[in-house]
Amino acid sequence: MASQGYDFLSDDNAARWKGLFVPYLRMVLAEVHPYLDIEDRALLYLESLLYRLLSKICAIGPLQKQDVKNYVKKNYPNPVNEWAIQEAEDSMDKIMSHKRKSQHGLPLDKIHNQLVKEVINHKVDIIVTCFIIGVLDYVAADALKLAGNFYFNTSDHTQGRERTRGGTILERQLKVSINVDQALSELFELDPDHDHGGAIVEHVITADPQNMKHDDYVKNFTSEEGRYIRHLDMLIKVYRKSLNELSDVFTQDKLEVIFGNIDDLYELSVLLLGMVEDCLEMADDGEEEGKGKCPQIGSCFAELAMNNEFSAFSVYVDNIDDAIKLLSEIRETPEVLNMLSSLQPSIPMFREAVLYVLHRDLLEPIYHCLYYFEIIQSLMHTSTDGGDKDNFSDAYGAMLTVKAHIDRAASEHLPKRREELQRLTVGGARGYHATVRKLRSLQQSIDLWDGPGISVLCTEYIMEGSVGFMREGSKKKTDRHIILLDGLAICCKAHTAKKSSSSLQTPDWRLKEKLNMRKVEIRDLSLETDNSEYHLAFELKEKGQTGYVCFINTDKERNEWMAALTHLQTRSSFDRLLDHLAKSEEQNIPEIKPSIEEYRFAEEDSEGNIVFEPRENTASAALPLIKGGTLLKLVERLTHHKLADPAFVRIFLTTYRSFCSPADLLKLLIERFNVTLSNKYEDPDARRDPHIREGIRRFKRQYQSPIQLRVLNAIRYWVEHHYYDFQENEGLLEELRTFVGSINRSNLKKWVESINRTLMRQREGNDTSVQFDQSFYQNAPPVEWHQTRDPEEFDLFSLHPLEIARQLTLLEADYFRAIHSSELVGCAWVKDQKEVTSPNYLRMAQHSTRVTYWLEKQIVSHENLDERVALVSRICDIYLAFEEMYNFNGMLEVHSALISASVYRLEHTLKSLTPRRQQVLQDGKELIENHYKKYKEKLRSINPPCVPFLGMYLSDILFIEEGGKHVLLGTDGLINFGYRRKVAEVIGEIQQYQNQPYCLQAVPSIQTFFQRLMPLQGFSNNLELEGYIYKLSTSIEPKNQQPKKAPRKVKWDIRSPGHKPSRRRNPSVQPSLQDSDNFSPQMPLSPTSPSQFDYKSQNTGQRRLSGSDSYSGSNKKLTSTLGNEVMSHTRLSSSLETIVDSPTVETPPSPSGQLPPPKLPPKCPVSPPLPPPPPSKERPLPPKPPEDMPALPPKPDGERRTSRPNIPPPLPSKPPSIPHNSHPSGSSISSEEFYPSSPFTPTSPHLPILDPPNAPPLPPKPGGPHPPPLPPKPR
Repeated sequence: MASQGYDFLSDDNAARWKGLFVPYLRMVLAEVHPYLDIEDRALLYLESLLYRLLSKICAIGPLQKQDVKNYVKKNYPNPVNEWAIQEAEDSMDKIMSHKRKSQHGLPLDKIHNQLVKEVINHKVDIIVTCFIIGVLDYVAADALKLAGNFYFNTSDHTQGRERTRGGTILERQLKVSINVDQALSELFELDPDHDHGGAIVEHVITADPQNMKHDDYVKNFTSEEGRYIRHLDMLIKVYRKSLNELSDVFTQDKLEVIFGNIDDLYELSVLLLGMVEDCLEMADDGEEEGKGKCPQIGSCFAELAMNNEFSAFSVYVDNIDDAIKLLSEIRETPEVLNMLSSLQPSIPMFREAVLYVLHRDLLEPIYHCLYYFEIIQSLMHTSTDGGDKDNFSDAYGAMLTVKAHIDRAASEHLPKRREELQRLTVGGARGYHATVRKLRSLQQSIDLWDGPGISVLCTEYIMEGSVGFMREGSKKKTDRHIILLDGLAICCKAHTAKKSSSSLQTPDWRLKEKLNMRKVEIRDLSLETDNSEYHLAFELKEKGQTGYVCFINTDKERNEWMAALTHLQTRSSFDRLLDHLAKSEEQNIPEIKPSIEEYRFAEEDSEGNIVFEPRENTASAALPLIKGGTLLKLVERLTHHKLADPAFVRIFLTTYRSFCSPADLLKLLIERFNVTLSNKYEDPDARRDPHIREGIRRFKRQYQSPIQLRVLNAIRYWVEHHYYDFQENEGLLEELRTFVGSINRSNLKKWVESINRTLMRQREGNDTSVQFDQSFYQNAPPVEWHQTRDPEEFDLFSLHPLEIARQLTLLEADYFRAIHSSELVGCAWVKDQKEVTSPNYLRMAQHSTRVTYWLEKQIVSHENLDERVALVSRICDIYLAFEEMYNFNGMLEVHSALISASVYRLEHTLKSLTPRRQQVLQDGKELIENHYKKYKEKLRSINPPCVPFLGMYLSDILFIEEGGKHVLLGTDGLINFGYRRKVAEVIGEIQQYQNQPYCLQAVPSIQTFFQRLMPLQGFSNNLELEGYIYKLSTSIEPKNQQPKKAPRKVKWDIRSPGHKPSRRRNPSVQPSLQDSDNFSPQMPLSPTSPSQFDYKSQNTGQRRLSGSDSYSGSNKKLTSTLGNEVMSHTRLSSSLETIVDSPTVETPPSPSGQLPPPKLPPKCPVSPPLPPPPPSKERPLPPKPPEDMPALPPKPDGERRTSRPNIPPPLPSKPPSIPHNSHPSGSSISSEEFYPSSPFTPTSPHLPILDPPNAPPLPPKPGGPHPPPLPPKPR
């Protein structure tokens, strides 16, 4: 026989045993709470408790399975012993199946060998070990189920939908849940003074009733409704089913009197909670016409109230007096009391529960109906939607007759209502904060307290009152004030010490006795003795300790005390019995599903049709991740009847076009929706079996209805976020409308209306690819006009660098938000049909290319050195403004122009820049070095709005696409969904920056100027343009020579105003924005100067990125160099050879000597969204150059214009590399694609088309004007 008390976790044994059960326990948790995770520390603690049990079982030296059975039955508390044995028998096959599957976490052979060798010390069949593991399996599942329920009850989660959202059980929560359960605490022999787990009430987080919002009330309602449904389940499946076994005493007529129409109340609550959860699932996806996640559930109450469904409570309350009277008569019948004592052996106090607790539980539906009125009022007052308020108001009015009927019929029971509704229970939606305050006040009101505090040992306040108190064996009766908590019965006497005026507070009570309620046995002496002295008495006795008799004054008080004590002692047993009965009932009800021949989606999961990621790779995921599967299985998972996975819906609808067409997907969804009952159950004879009838009801409630709801949910998401699939295919849109119009089921009405609203909104053109609320805390900044407001004179010298950056950011943010996710899947932007599949991305790429070439062309077109230096300074100021606006795409446009071979070789120009502007070159280089390391860090540290650089994301997508296979290797053609999930993650990161607008005014004249840039006009391709620009560069600054001297041609003051807003305004060139004829409001997209305005839109309705805001830090850096900038401007102007200063008109000062404040424009207007791209059949190709374009000079015979002599260009140093070939967006584009999507004619006389002279071609440039891209990232 093994030595008594083998210590599995001692220093010598821990290396072999510690953590051995942890993987298996995690698997057990996945069975009882599939969506929850748990801390490793918690599993190690539970493992240590299981080792206590295992040590005691092995200490008896079991030889066969019956030895273990006998030990468990004798030593485990009731009812754990019986159910542990039964579950161990049932789980033998499951445990044996894991013997050869160590990946499931249970190394059975290893456990068996170590037990035999180290613990039992004699040969034992492995069947014995399997049975022992089965017992421990039941205990572990019971503990983890309690811990999961405790997590949901004490966290800010709802009973329904949040149970499918995941979470993590903490070690503290596991300890407390085990400690407060009488059966488990007795089984593990826990010491409440040491194994309590800490003051759980200090850590529970929920909404304060004083500050609750609409969403908090909705969560609390769903939590309370779930608790109430379980309460009805207890009445129906435990009490009524148990009493039905005494058919001679409790006939069907008497059971109908006691329980009334409780089945109707149950169906009503299940229906109401289901409707509310449907609304919450709709709100989770942010639909409801841009209302985000605000749940609108008023229609659920209104629909049921208008159909008079709540009248079931009127019928129930009419029967309650007869039910209570019948229960009172049972007490006077000794024969019935004896029958009740033996009715449920697994619940020792079942007789007392029927006599005292059932009476109180039958009143709960009445109180819950009155709770509906309270919650409707709270929801109505906190709702922000007018229609939702009206629905609550209509529901309240329609239910007033029910309320009046209850007030009349149950008037004598209503005084208890407040006590019942305000029951102080930790985690209860109504009483948490009151519980915290109550436990703290109790601790302060009791003198002479020793040991752990009340909030450590208890989590629930039950009741308190004064009783007569007598110690067992004594005849002296005294007075006690008993405070009953879930963990303690605190017996006190009134504090007789006089209160000192100097003390702040004197305790009201003096501690006399503390009884551990987990070890107390309760006896109702009125039922066990005929002595009239004990007619109103009960006994509290700890095991092995002296008992105490409590005397009550009235029958009513006795019933209240006995109801509270009995409920406290039996609730864990009742919960286990309810779960056991529900499981047994499930086994008797057949699972009704259509056959594969009738319904293709009924095929069971197998390795041949679906493959999941290994569980160790998805430990943090609430749901299993799909690695690959057939198209049918992927659509089934998209609309699964049990597993609601919004992330899978988003990923699937983002990437499905790579393996399925939109038309095929719609057909599959319609086929999935049309799930019907198998033909064999349509026969009326088959439905006579009650189990078959219940199976059919379960099929409709748990299989058919969820599938249809999730099909409609997927379609609604599809229409909401990917409407372009229907916009480009009228036949597909008409097929969808026909299908939606054919649905006429009442429970699907809200979903159909939601889809129709979305279709209407999309059809009317009021929707863009991204929905967001544009509400700002401040006005947009005024437009920064500089030299002119005449569009014919716009150029880099006449426009303010800040305003150039703003308007370019406006355009690029518009282009960026218009990009659809489908344009980035499957590398569509580099395929042959890219103009059709990626029009919005190409538009942004072409814009970036035009801006980059235009900047290069402008720099080399100025022969005068001072003009050229001033121009590059302005371009650097534009870069700095882009940096403060978080326009990374614009920053790379400028950087690409500055490091092109034509500009980077201008040594004298670049050396004349101020140090801060010279730093721009280095900043841009650092931004893209090391695979965009600094860029990624900066992007993570900012808050939107921003315009990210797409080249990085496209490189990641290209890398994933090239490395991934469309079909899983080693399978029979299963779709590789794992690599598509990675692509969707990259696209999702792009989309998160599309949700936030800039707070800025848009100037259409400036934006039109940049939209009409055509640097390629007059050139056949980009190489020809680059050669021409390079030739101009060598002509203005020849290699190893002084720059060419040329007269100044710019008529404006060439000094740069910098990238900050102007403090003084010239009224002659900067009239107020409201008086501008050329101004029309457009979408506010770009930020303003940090010195006056916030660059961000302050839109609290949008998601804010994590990380610290680097904006303020960059401002400090820029501000510190402001003095140097001003001095540099002065040196630059004094060094110019020819300067024609334009006269400036100073703004006259106000009488006080201060400049008048600038006139602010109105709040940011909201521009209409970008028009959607035309359908694929009608989308025009990029226009060709105009026919009247000046012809290029003829090429010399025998020479090609693109060839160059082998003469190295005079570069000061090697240009930094940039990760793209022709533009900052990261893809190569042909010369025709540089033109805008609609023909424009240049109208600015200051931008002449500079024809290349008839000269030999330029030499090749090392790296070219745009160096080659970086090599792909290493795997």
